[in-house]
Amino acid sequence: MNELYKCVSNGMREIVPLSTLAILFERNSKLEQHGTGTLIRFADHWLLVTASHVVEQYMEARDRGFEGPLYVSPSPAGGNLIQLVGRPFYTPRKHPSSSRLDIYDLAFCELDREMVNALSERTFLNRADTNLQADVSSGVFYVSGFPKAWSTTAQANADTLVQRAFQLTTHAHEGTPSSGITYSAKHHILLDCDKRNLFDLNGNCVAIPELQGISGCGIWRVCDDSQDPLTWDVKQAKLVGVQTRVIEYRDDSRTLRHVICGTRLMGVVAMLVKEFPDLKKSFGSCFSLYKEAWQAD
Repeated sequence: MNELYKCVSNGMREIVPLSTLAILFERNSKLEQHGTGTLIRFADHWLLVTASHVVEQYMEARDRGFEGPLYVSPSPAGGNLIQLVGRPFYTPRKHPSSSRLDIYDLAFCELDREMVNALSERTFLNRADTNLQADVSSGVFYVSGFPKAWSTTAQANADTLVQRAFQLTTHAHEGTPSSGITYSAKHHILLDCDKRNLFDLNGNCVAIPELQGISGCGIWRVCDDSQDPLTWDVKQAKLVGVQTRVIEYRDDSRTLRHVICGTRLMGVVAMLVKEFPDLKKSFGSCFSLYKEAWQAD
């Protein structure tokens, strides 16, 4: 890991866990890691933002009677789990008026005041912590989530569940993977995922067999590629997207590549404004810049 990446990893692991939550569900009377989410506040709306498939898969299983409630930890240090309560909004897997598949994979859960109070040891990000118009075609990025492979299965009535988060400092992926994915430079983010650069939050290089469970974690753009490590400051980091999946493909040289895919945070804003039109004015020109592309879909 180069010096800039070391500085970024050391700085980001101090702040990102405050707003990043593991999302767990109950299966067969046991808790399992299901997804990851980020706490964000826009105006008077307190949100847990994640990937749509995290919410939709849970709701489908719940409707079949296979799942209990969702749980989160109110403290970044761990401790008693609490039930996640809120109103979910998500982009459906299939467009309701056509056969088009969802290419955004975004969701948020609007939290009520009681739930927000229960998360008082956490930090809700705000507008100042985000960049809705960031250039995501280049730069240094940071991702941190909770792999299911590191999740300890526990009885559902247990008070605590110890989990480990991973962190990855990386750069924008060059080109478009030739794996049949739907990709739009306006809407999506692609990051290189060299598994040799995966670390736990203690800075130890780790091997993770797969990254299932990190879906919905935040994507941060932390600085430009040319940033001097000695002058980098964690305040430069801005949340720019939501991680949705990891894909594998072989490039022209037949080298196996891993790519983290995400959707720009503007998609969450578009969803939010659709549900709460009074917020449109709050986002001003940055929403107008993208509204045609997002609303057309």
